[in-house]
Amino acid sequence: MSELAASRTRFCGYLAPSPPRRSPAQVRDEVGAGSLPLVAVSVGGGGDGCAFLRTYLTGLRDCSHAPVLSYVVTGPLLPEQDRDEILAMTGSLPNVRVVDFDPDFAAVVRAADAVVCMGGYNSIVESVYFGKRPIVMPRVPGSEEQVLRAEGFARLGLATVVGPDPLDVSALWHAIDRELNREGVPAPTVNFDGLDCIARGLASLAPG
Repeated sequence: MSELAASRTRFCGYLAPSPPRRSPAQVRDEVGAGSLPLVAVSVGGGGDGCAFLRTYLTGLRDCSHAPVLSYVVTGPLLPEQDRDEILAMTGSLPNVRVVDFDPDFAAVVRAADAVVCMGGYNSIVESVYFGKRPIVMPRVPGSEEQVLRAEGFARLGLATVVGPDPLDVSALWHAIDRELNREGVPAPTVNFDGLDCIARGLASLAPG
């Protein structure tokens, strides 16, 4: 960014997500979590999410892990061939719920004991807003946006970054196990009143 552009730029904070429509208890009941830890897994739109999902499910097959309920959102853009592969993997695994899309996924994030996601804006901000420390495997190849965002939140202690190259099954599940066993909720050190800040900033530019 040039100095001129930087001088005209003001960071307004992050936008708080819309309130979930379901309570954590409702979510856990709907997905059949029972007393199991709930792990929410999302790859955004899903167009390039197969390798990510394969990495998660490969580790899930390892019987040395404590049982969890996995709620996996593949995204509506996951190619059909990839979807068939993922469904074949989940078919032999217990306690896995797979959906293409969840319009109230924020409720699942709020209810989850651990969140595994790519490094998209909504995925990370939503997780942190609801007091989660997401385990992030940024999208690669692609722009550095997801890597920079994930590493920025990790430096604040609000996220754990795995990979992204290579996507390491052991590293991912080590991070998940650590997150499921941690105590306390990380206190967000970022500002979520971005919408109000933007409105105030625009109002200050109005003539008169």
